[in-house]
Amino acid sequence: MIEILITSLENLFAVLGTFIVFGLIFNVIQTINERLIVSTFGFKGLVVTGYIGTVVHELSHMIMAKIFNHKIVDFKLFRPKKALLDGVFGYVKHSYKSNSLYQRVGDFFIGIAPMIFGTALIWLIMMVLTPNTYNELINNINVIEYLNSLNNIDINSIINILLIQTKVIIDSMFLTKDIFSISHIIMLILVYFISTHITLSKKDIQGSLNGLVICYIISIILTIISTIFKNESIFLLDLIIKFNIYTISFLMIGLIFSLVTLVITFTLNRILNNY
Repeated sequence: MIEILITSLENLFAVLGTFIVFGLIFNVIQTINERLIVSTFGFKGLVVTGYIGTVVHELSHMIMAKIFNHKIVDFKLFRPKKALLDGVFGYVKHSYKSNSLYQRVGDFFIGIAPMIFGTALIWLIMMVLTPNTYNELINNINVIEYLNSLNNIDINSIINILLIQTKVIIDSMFLTKDIFSISHIIMLILVYFISTHITLSKKDIQGSLNGLVICYIISIILTIISTIFKNESIFLLDLIIKFNIYTISFLMIGLIFSLVTLVITFTLNRILNNY
């Protein structure tokens, strides 16, 4: 039974692990970033990017809540004035039937929705405004190389691929000949605003954990079924692996922007606090 529980956990991580890992990384970076922004510009510094970033964040929760048939009780997409008093830029309150498995699983996806929709919107913006940059990124996602590295559990190769992918992202977005074009500048601004609010709040994480428990139970059931019928685990299908590969590549955009933001904010904090 213990083996089933461990295998089920591994299977669950194979499907949802990418979002969990990136969610934790985003949160660490953004927590430090927000403290630096407040220290440098005051709390109003967080409001500037919120006009787009927070709206996208809260809309993501709403859309996912609707997909999982949750009832929207109340919402505020952006409340900058009140946020100055209580620190809450926006919220979506929702409810669901506790006896509905589908709705309870939805808690996990509603919680991580800003990462999913925020990332998707970033790629849509790039595809529309800067198709050359978008095509360069897509063409440099080597799915076969990823698959070989994952199948062989070659950690060094995986790290090397991610580093190469990171360089491609930086080159195509910041070192391109189109860097000063209006469409590219608009793309960078929009992606910056969205990526700085793609991180999950404490309430988002708490809601996701509730749904994650149900997801784990489902993973146990599916693992048992696969074991009984001696079929290849559905979690090992190439489709799942390819999904994770593209998801990682997409989330790297948001992560890089978060890191760039952190470096810029840290530099400005040091400069301004010395005067």
